[in-house]
Amino acid sequence: MAAAGVLMNGVIAPSVGRGPRRKPALGLPAHGRRHALHRRGHAGGAGILLTGRNWIDPSSRCSIAALILWSSLDIVRESFNILLEGAPRGLSLPEIHSAMGAVEGVVNVHDLHVWSLGSNYAALACHVTIADIPPSESACILARLNLLLHQRFRISHTTIQFENMGCRELEGCVVPIEELAGGQSRERHHGHAH
Repeated sequence: MAAAGVLMNGVIAPSVGRGPRRKPALGLPAHGRRHALHRRGHAGGAGILLTGRNWIDPSSRCSIAALILWSSLDIVRESFNILLEGAPRGLSLPEIHSAMGAVEGVVNVHDLHVWSLGSNYAALACHVTIADIPPSESACILARLNLLLHQRFRISHTTIQFENMGCRELEGCVVPIEELAGGQSRERHHGHAH
């Protein structure tokens, strides 16, 4: 029976690898790895039948368990990175920063954050300084940035906050309440000072 299983796997395995190539999703080991483990189990059974040595069974099981453990370490590592919202593997923050800064209309990129939302899904948030231009023109810059991030870095989930060149980076572009109230720094409200 074990020999028949090994023979069938040997016949079927080459046809399995002919499908379209794509990166396996998190939690799914490579298809060939499953077949290799399956064949190793059949080979262990065939070894016992042919030699009569029963120690082959536990050693075969231990080697299969070791291979499963080894292949699961990458899955656990990637899962922790996603849960801790770590930077995605293969993406370079300096490269993203440089590419965004080279887009026409961008003066500066700061507070850049990129994190993993899934094994093949990343998010980006940042502040982008642009000239003091109408919103219709800034929409074109935003479209160019999103296109760049999607095509070059495969980042589709972005939150990009524009700031104009007149804003100070440390304070942002928020107008203090005092200025809106006509220059009064303290205002009486409900019997106490603000």
